[in-house]
Amino acid sequence: MKKDVEKFFQDNLTMYPHLKAIRDRLWMKDGKSRVSVMIGAGFSLNAKKVESSFESMALWSHLEKRLIQDLTHHPNIGEKDVLAISQIYVEEYGRTSLDEILKEAIPDDNYEPDTIHHDLLKLPWADIYTTNYDTLLERAKKHVYERNYQVIYDINDIPSSVQPRIVKLHGSFPSHRPFIFTKKDYEKYQQDFRPFVNMVQQSIMETTFVLIGFSGDDPNFKKWTTWVLDNLGEHKPKIYMIDCNGQSEMRFNELAKMGITLIDFKEIYNEPGNPYPTMFADIFDYLSYKNRKEKTKWPYEGYHRIENFKANRETYPGWFVIPNDIRKKYVQDIQQQMTFFINKTSSIEDKEIIDYINEIVWCCEKFYIPIEFNSVASMLEGLISQVDEIDKEYIPLLFRLLKEERLKINANGFFRYKSILEGLKLNQEETHKLLYEQILFTLNSDFQVIEEMMDQWHVGKSEIEWGIKKAIIYFRVHQNDKATRMLYEYLQTIRSLLAIKPDDYRLLSLESVVLHHLQNSGREDRLSLLNSKNCDVGREYEQSVISIKKFENTLGTKHTYGFDPGSEKFKTKYSLLIDKALLDSFAALQMQETLMLPTTNTYELDLAIRNLEEFYPIYCQMKKIQNIEIEDLDRVFSRESVYAMEKTNINILSDYLINSIFNKYHNDLDIRIEVEVLSRIYFALSIKEREHLDTKLIYFINKAEIFKPKEIKVIQQFLERIIVSKNCVESELFLKMLIDNEIISLENNNVIMGNAFFIHIVKGLEQRIRFIQFEVPQNHIEILFGNLNNDDERDVALLKLIALAKTKSLSELYYGKLLSYINNYSRRQSSKLKFIIEEIISQEQVLQLIDESEFVKKEIPKFYSSRSLTINNQLNIYFEELSNVFSYHIIDANGKELKKGIYKQWLEKFYFWWESQKEGFKKIEQDYEDRHFGSYNYLDELVFILGNNIWGTIPKEYLGESDINKMKEIYWDILDIKKGFSYSLIPCFERLGINGDRNIELLIDGLSDKKRNNVNLAMQALYDCLLLNEHKKISVNSVLIKTEILQLIKYGTVDIVSMAIDIIKDIAKYIPSVFNESDYKLLIKYANNYLRTINEGELEISTRDDLNLLTSYTNLVIYISKNKSSIVGEQFNEWKKYIRNNLLPEVRIWADFLEDKVMIN
Repeated sequence: MKKDVEKFFQDNLTMYPHLKAIRDRLWMKDGKSRVSVMIGAGFSLNAKKVESSFESMALWSHLEKRLIQDLTHHPNIGEKDVLAISQIYVEEYGRTSLDEILKEAIPDDNYEPDTIHHDLLKLPWADIYTTNYDTLLERAKKHVYERNYQVIYDINDIPSSVQPRIVKLHGSFPSHRPFIFTKKDYEKYQQDFRPFVNMVQQSIMETTFVLIGFSGDDPNFKKWTTWVLDNLGEHKPKIYMIDCNGQSEMRFNELAKMGITLIDFKEIYNEPGNPYPTMFADIFDYLSYKNRKEKTKWPYEGYHRIENFKANRETYPGWFVIPNDIRKKYVQDIQQQMTFFINKTSSIEDKEIIDYINEIVWCCEKFYIPIEFNSVASMLEGLISQVDEIDKEYIPLLFRLLKEERLKINANGFFRYKSILEGLKLNQEETHKLLYEQILFTLNSDFQVIEEMMDQWHVGKSEIEWGIKKAIIYFRVHQNDKATRMLYEYLQTIRSLLAIKPDDYRLLSLESVVLHHLQNSGREDRLSLLNSKNCDVGREYEQSVISIKKFENTLGTKHTYGFDPGSEKFKTKYSLLIDKALLDSFAALQMQETLMLPTTNTYELDLAIRNLEEFYPIYCQMKKIQNIEIEDLDRVFSRESVYAMEKTNINILSDYLINSIFNKYHNDLDIRIEVEVLSRIYFALSIKEREHLDTKLIYFINKAEIFKPKEIKVIQQFLERIIVSKNCVESELFLKMLIDNEIISLENNNVIMGNAFFIHIVKGLEQRIRFIQFEVPQNHIEILFGNLNNDDERDVALLKLIALAKTKSLSELYYGKLLSYINNYSRRQSSKLKFIIEEIISQEQVLQLIDESEFVKKEIPKFYSSRSLTINNQLNIYFEELSNVFSYHIIDANGKELKKGIYKQWLEKFYFWWESQKEGFKKIEQDYEDRHFGSYNYLDELVFILGNNIWGTIPKEYLGESDINKMKEIYWDILDIKKGFSYSLIPCFERLGINGDRNIELLIDGLSDKKRNNVNLAMQALYDCLLLNEHKKISVNSVLIKTEILQLIKYGTVDIVSMAIDIIKDIAKYIPSVFNESDYKLLIKYANNYLRTINEGELEISTRDDLNLLTSYTNLVIYISKNKSSIVGEQFNEWKKYIRNNLLPEVRIWADFLEDKVMIN
């Protein structure tokens, strides 16, 4: 059994209080040792001899005898002391001879350091001084990793040295001379080695000084004690001497007169033999203070038993943020005890039980353990609901449940626990905590209320933690000057208290919070010191963030295949403990909320938010907004993610965003992210909430009046999205509100921001029209033209007609009527309105002004030359002009055919151009993966124009054999570059009789292509073939094509099904002869089955492909409802309900159509 040296010394050592005093000074609370030691020759005798037959170390008496051997001719030489003898020896034989005798007497190489040398150096001495010449301590130092000692051999090494040091006062073997030994050496020492003397004296004055290894006849001991007495006199502090010689009372008194307190261990180490190895081993073991409760070693009891929780809480060092390493080490143990204890608890009315619960709650707070993830919160809620009379014993638990409701953004739960707490008698600390939680909760909804609450929150100068938390809240509401002033004041208070108690970890942690926020110059050195005590909260926060990993749910039953064919495995895993990734994520977000410190590890912080989203959805959405960059919004707030959000969460998020926009704009901060997110969730709000937001937005625009350019852009986008999200009646009302509030104007630009929002309102109207893929009924357009004569309706009607014109939704008759109205427009026009009108007119004029014969003389711009690409928009401009020249389309039943010379002249030019550029197209396609040339889709544009406008319309008789051969070559070139694009050329080849009977077969094969874009292109080509077949330009098996496309609905992936439905709707609309009654019944069945899977929860709409499919099905249902009502009957009633209640604008827009309401914009 290991010896308990502390109890052994305490029970048996008379001078134990002095030994304990040394240990206490060695391990000061501030981490800085206040003990120095001087090692004498006697300590070296404990070294381990390399070989037993080797010479041993000499004692002082042996050295004296050796010198006298060569000085026997001196009378009375034996009566002199050893220093005088050595002086005579040097004078007769020289210094070198003396040095050799010393080396022989002290054979350094014959010994190596033993365990006690290592144990000595492991202790936290401020400095170690030694008068020994041997190198035992230097050699032992190499194997001691707890301390980094610097060895000082020369006084010139002192200025650049740092503690701890091993100071060789009298020289060192083999060559650090002089070896202080003679009488003259000692007489001149104070003069020649004054820095060493001063150094020792300073250590004696500033630290507890301990002498080890000195005997009564040791001249070093006599000389050094004399120097100290001479220089320090009565002001000398106590010096301790450790020995085991059993000193006499007279010797004890002599030492006391010199200011030395002797701790003699003879009384307990009195067995025969050498007691020193055992004595030193025990002393160093005792001084190592292995059982000390060092703050950085907390917790002292561990967390494997719930009975230890209280002891650990009571000894908590006071860190404001618990060190990350400690949190990770014990969090699983705490969870286990917490889960086990709460699961077996049926009531908490017993005081011992509630005490344990409160200890658990304290651990959850300090170790950042959520109670929501594993049903602990619900169990605690259930337990507290059973309590008949709630008193102060339940306050910690109530606060934890209150916080959990805040994190869930659950107003009912939060105010329930708030009400209970307000009914109890709270102390000052608890009152601060309740108000703090209320403020954090209110931050989500109303900044104006926050200002009132902050004014009513009175925090004293001595309440440092709450003062800092209040300052951080001021940072959150963007009152930075006020926050900074508060932090400076609390920093002064902290440092005045640290001057009294420098090892207070709570104060040190709070100081680091302030330093990180103030960004003072020179703070790094201070933070480095704080970090050594685990008191740098910024570092702990960064360490928490950087350690976050993606949460992977490994619980439940997992199915895997074995190695052998047909073998499979099922593995089930259950756990009541929270996953490490979730714990780290929760800790990081809680630190971020409390500290509000920035982090360079933004990806990991975003990952933490995503990890917790399932448990705290709305809280995490708010965190995303607070931490996201505007470039990342498409990833975080995608259309599909907004659609999937719960209704309650969207309402809360909307209030939070409105609140944040007003506050940030008031403080001249960037509001773009909040405005952009609000515009994205707008469509998911109820009609009442959208109307409320409309009013708020118009009020905000009116009040602000001036916006920064980047802010204007997001507000313009917001207005477009509002228009798109409304039905026809709502949009009319909103347009009137914008006009009445002078946000837009048709007459002048003397409105907010110079009418900057006008064009974007028109864009929003255009987008609504594009959603409606049917021709606008004539009577509806007549109503709009009638409203042009109504002063109250004129502006809105004109805006809608302009949008119809811009989207080419007006017939030639109504287009001319609109132009006539515009030409005779009697009122003043704003520049924005003029611009749009001119744009509409110019579109018509451009088509009329193009001279085909002049155009075909133009050279086709090149983008590839000498194996390099030159990317610009010249070719795009050329293609746009080309499509206007060859404006007759492949599917036009009647169109204007150009002269043969125009076609031939352009084709000859094109053939040469293609040969020079096709390698460039290959290079663009190869580099597309790098996205360097992805935005310049030259080949896509070219193939479209070739297939639809040129080869798609050229009369067959215009083409010679060389033309057809060249067309085939280009087709195969395009097939080689990008297979899918070649499909687009097949309809025109079929029309011209090129490529034989395999054309349609190639397109049908393309429907099973692995690439979705190729499938889409094959489908579009088949549709074109059906159109050509309808117009008698080709002859194809329409039943075969129809059947293949219908099969895609049954067997295709989500994205392919969506494409197929869109094509089917177009076929039904433009080629009605293709589908018969049984086809429509099948489509009705498919549509209703799809809706059933949604309504019954079998299908979750969570991706953009899901949204696209829903929109496609909706469009198909509407078309069939309106055009095949006799077949549909009542079969789409569920669809009608679903469309009316759906949030998605592209779905909900059809609600008006179903009700036969006016649906123009």
